[in-house]
Amino acid sequence: MEYGKDLLAAVAVIFNCLPSAMLALSMGFSVLATAIGFALGAFGLAASGQVAVFSFQPETLLLLSRLSEDRNERLTITVCSSAFVFLLGVTGILGRIVTFIGDGAIYSLLAGMGVMVCKVAVDMLGDDKKTGLASIASAVAMYWLTTDLVYTVAVSCIVSVVLFRFVFKGGHADAPTHAAPKLLLLRPRFNVRVVKGVFSLAAMQLASIIAYSTVNNDLAGISGGLDSVSAILGASGLVSGMMSGSPLAPIISATASAPHPVLSGVIFMLLMAAILVLRVMPKLFRFIPKQAVCGFLFVLGALVIFPGNARAAVELSALAGGLSICVSAFADPFLGIIVGTLAYRLAALL
Repeated sequence: MEYGKDLLAAVAVIFNCLPSAMLALSMGFSVLATAIGFALGAFGLAASGQVAVFSFQPETLLLLSRLSEDRNERLTITVCSSAFVFLLGVTGILGRIVTFIGDGAIYSLLAGMGVMVCKVAVDMLGDDKKTGLASIASAVAMYWLTTDLVYTVAVSCIVSVVLFRFVFKGGHADAPTHAAPKLLLLRPRFNVRVVKGVFSLAAMQLASIIAYSTVNNDLAGISGGLDSVSAILGASGLVSGMMSGSPLAPIISATASAPHPVLSGVIFMLLMAAILVLRVMPKLFRFIPKQAVCGFLFVLGALVIFPGNARAAVELSALAGGLSICVSAFADPFLGIIVGTLAYRLAALL
């Protein structure tokens, strides 16, 4: 029964990753190289016993698309930022950074991420509000009954997909199919835009490691391991990017609340690798609406992440907590970390 629940969580999280996966495909990354990145990440996480999960992250992909329109420049940025993230993890510097940031800034960052996740859920309603609202309603009801995120994401996805296909008569979504099918070796290209892009993408990935991996650790009831996550993420992104694959990043995953969170996360990543190799992602996208994950995201942000972390942040300092929560929620995680660290340091002096 427990292993069945692990598999259920892994399959449900695939629904969550469909929209950002299609964004990555539309940017022309090699599906085979990205599959290798998933497989390497799964092996590293299994070997280290980490509950983190790597996948396509919309924030990372959108940032990369804004940094450059040139394919070789994007890949150079991906590879160099991955190498930087790998070195910070291997040397243990990231752990020292987290210690320096302090608990208040971390609590504020996580509370802000809760608000951001809720906003993403609402924004995803788009032009199919009925499906999205059905997903949110069923997710809230299921979480209220069970307080179990695995059942929450599974039931809300199933309900919304069934309603989309058979009640609301949703149409077939057009899926982008520009991904390169072959492994293509990187041809590095360096200029001022690339150098700036490397630090921008690395900052985004480090903020994601701290925020999303900490949320997953909280869901699994563990702590620590951020240096290991950073090293594994950097290595998988480095290999993937060298062969023209997409950058990967930590995501908040229901697998972290599964009975065996490490196993469930590894199953998810291996399934994603298989889906990419078999090139069935566009077919899935045509039958599964992106609004299916609205419910899980809303419950995760509003009921799981935000309340406890916001309370802890404000208890340490109401002014610093309120300020840094707002910055994290409405700007970006990296800026939220900086503002939170400075605000709590200043509050301690007053």
